[in-house]
Amino acid sequence: MRARKIVALCLGTIMAAGMMASTAMADTINLQLGACQQPEHNTSIAADEFAKRVEEATNGEVTITCYHAETLGTNSELAAGCAAGTVDIYFSALGQYGTYCPQQTVLDAFFMFKDWEHLKRYMASDGYANIMSQVEAATNTHILASIYYATRDIYTTKTPVHTVADMKDLKLRVPNEPMPVACINAMGASPTPINYGEVYMALSNGTVEGGEGGPSSLIAMHFNEVSSYLTLDNHQVQTLTFFMSDNAKNRLTDEQYETIKTICEEVCEEYSEIGYQQEQKDIETLKETMEIIDDPDVDSFVEACKTVWDTQVESGAWEEGVWEDIQTYRD
Repeated sequence: MRARKIVALCLGTIMAAGMMASTAMADTINLQLGACQQPEHNTSIAADEFAKRVEEATNGEVTITCYHAETLGTNSELAAGCAAGTVDIYFSALGQYGTYCPQQTVLDAFFMFKDWEHLKRYMASDGYANIMSQVEAATNTHILASIYYATRDIYTTKTPVHTVADMKDLKLRVPNEPMPVACINAMGASPTPINYGEVYMALSNGTVEGGEGGPSSLIAMHFNEVSSYLTLDNHQVQTLTFFMSDNAKNRLTDEQYETIKTICEEVCEEYSEIGYQQEQKDIETLKETMEIIDDPDVDSFVEACKTVWDTQVESGAWEEGVWEDIQTYRD
């Protein structure tokens, strides 16, 4: 009888331990993070670091698995999925939500920001916070933080671009977002939306004659292998924003969410500076394979794009005075 009691006690202890382990596993919240950049891009490295720090800070209660290079879908698919709640976290340019919240397209307008310092100053303003709150409300998402992505330039396969007149009728790849399409069109080129992962082939076979993007992305995606010219017009200073779906947030306690948001802000601030400095080095690297045009007639590009700004205000997509307000943070 005594032996039976001991066996029963041991079995009970094992079962209790198993139940505790099962409960612990059930309490673990696993979030999936989708993105389109290659794993070696600075923003992808930042996302991996973000996931690592979240797991450490929550003692494994929250884990984030990162899927890079369009593994979970294209930018458009990830944006729709995050808004619908089927994608937990994703990071991309704000332009993916241009149709959801037209007001935020002012941040993606070409030549709106002088440089990264200008954008950083505006990101600390009430005006920026107001736009971000509108994006959250329109998309049913929660913004964690934004990271420096690139100062975007024009790259071409055969035609050097020195002035806006050189852009005439060029087929240039753009992301499928309202603002890049409008601005490239205003400059006289033919905007051609193509999924990011398909651009290399499109450049190779002549489907497009160039595109626009940041120097680091040209290297990461090997676009410099099939492009001859890079025009440093600095038409767009761009961040990528980390969005969390409402469904994902509802799975978290308030404390867990605040921990995740704080870590994301810290990582984005740290890796923004790393990315910006790396970009300057990458421009030098690109000189080995491309002709760099570093003195284009930027004023001609700006004049062409101002027509887009005026149209946005007249249509009501942008609030009156918003781009003038942004310019007050220029210096």
